Amino acid sequence: MRRIRVIGLSLAAGCLLLVVGCGGGNTATPEAPPEVPPFVAAPPIPTWSLPAWSGQTLAACEDLSGWSVEKDTGSLGSLALVDGLQGKAIELTWDIGSGQWVQARCDFSAPLDLSAKDLFGLSLRGSASEARRVSVMFRDADGVFFGADLDGINPISRWMINLPLPKRLFYHYFSVGTPNTQIDWSRISGLFIAVKAISAADSGGSGRLAIDQIQADAAGLWTAAANFEPILPHARASQFACAYLQAQQQESGLLQSWKEEASPRGYLYDEALGLLVLSREGVWVNQTAVNDAAQAADRLAGFLIAQQKADGHWARAWNPHSGQQLTDDGWVGDQAWGALAMKEYSLKSGSAGAALKAEACAQWLISQMDASGKIAPSTEGTLDTFWALTSTHHGTEAGRVRDYLLGTVWDADLHTFWRGYGTSPDPVVAMDCASWASFFLRHPAVQHPEMGREALSFVRRTLLTTNHDGTLQGFDGMGPVSLWAEGTGQYVCAGGPDAAYFRDVLLSLQRPDGGMPGSTEDWSSTAYGWLSTYTGVAPTAWLYFALTRAPFPMD
Repeated sequence: MRRIRVIGLSLAAGCLLLVVGCGGGNTATPEAPPEVPPFVAAPPIPTWSLPAWSGQTLAACEDLSGWSVEKDTGSLGSLALVDGLQGKAIELTWDIGSGQWVQARCDFSAPLDLSAKDLFGLSLRGSASEARRVSVMFRDADGVFFGADLDGINPISRWMINLPLPKRLFYHYFSVGTPNTQIDWSRISGLFIAVKAISAADSGGSGRLAIDQIQADAAGLWTAAANFEPILPHARASQFACAYLQAQQQESGLLQSWKEEASPRGYLYDEALGLLVLSREGVWVNQTAVNDAAQAADRLAGFLIAQQKADGHWARAWNPHSGQQLTDDGWVGDQAWGALAMKEYSLKSGSAGAALKAEACAQWLISQMDASGKIAPSTEGTLDTFWALTSTHHGTEAGRVRDYLLGTVWDADLHTFWRGYGTSPDPVVAMDCASWASFFLRHPAVQHPEMGREALSFVRRTLLTTNHDGTLQGFDGMGPVSLWAEGTGQYVCAGGPDAAYFRDVLLSLQRPDGGMPGSTEDWSSTAYGWLSTYTGVAPTAWLYFALTRAPFPMD
């Protein structure tokens, strides 16, 4: 995902920034004070209920019937009823002590047939504590255990509503009394939710974990949206977003990724998004910049042109003030965005040098491709590469990427893409594997728009969440934990169901300087990606795309 981990507390948003040079060219400052964000009030709370999908209830959490606690030697645990999302919830109080685990156990009165289900969900609420592993395990009637691990979610002290757990996420833990390694999903006799050490180096730790709304469903039977929702433009908001990006440009030409960050960085992904926006807003005449956006684009592109490595890739992060390289890990997803942005800038500005740099990066990406068309285990990175190769007219290689994505990582049961594929599927639910993928699926070289609508409808149900006080609804990237502005912008840009409501949520969050927060709140846990109220380039750029058009070349 695109959330970058930093450390520190968020600061209040900055002051008003007048728009100069965004849009078609320079304009005179109006006599009346300009309209400033937020352009809309927070939209009324919709009548949609959470969780956004409801299947077969697996365990009632209204009383302790069927529940018990188990623990390792040296560990302590107990169960109690507490207020839940609706009614009551089961709360596990755990103290690992000198042991390794504590778990809540639920025995079903009769075995459950879950063979037709492909998605499990449960709501959890942790407490302030050391990060530990939360494992969700099923046991069949023969004593075969299958489980899935959720690392580091136990310190999140708000309800994580209906965490989506695809069945393919579960793997063989162990067997008791039988050598079988395959679980019989038609005869499930129990459920276990354990808190345990992530590694042998962990010691102790204590806290509470509330459990509610445990359910299963067949997501493959869900109804998909009939159409993509059109983008609803807002010229003033998109102009203010562009102005914010210009204001983040430093002497080096780079944009500062997070405005309030104490140790500033400029990440390649953010620079690419910024260059796309500035290129679209820029005006050039005979390759000469004639407005502020074009001048800012020239400076940013100039830095990237000068800093490209001999083999065609870029560093991943720099100090935006000095231009000093900070990170160079060769992550293909960000490289692909760099190539895509340089190509669009070259087309708009007429820069032959930028076109050469986009081509050099495309050649580097092709060198990373295996025989199947996979670029990296990450579906996101492979999707990004499709766009880079398409924009630089490498149709044959882009076709290989297309065939890999359609033939290997599309989940025919869930109707979405897996997060990745290495030696085995990585079926975690991820926003970009639906939002970005929906554009891929309707590209003329792919022509599967129905699959794109299915993927967006899937995340509409599985990643819907709220801000801390429940007054706004939006999306998280993988959780759901809290409202993530960038991912919500991606969804709106893609035209997912109810996009109009989520657009207005974003507009209500835009700050007086035109920037967008990363999230409506801060979470130190990185279990589902870092969340921060810092003002960022990426969420601001995705607001711009959600109000104008997608960053991808769709022809």
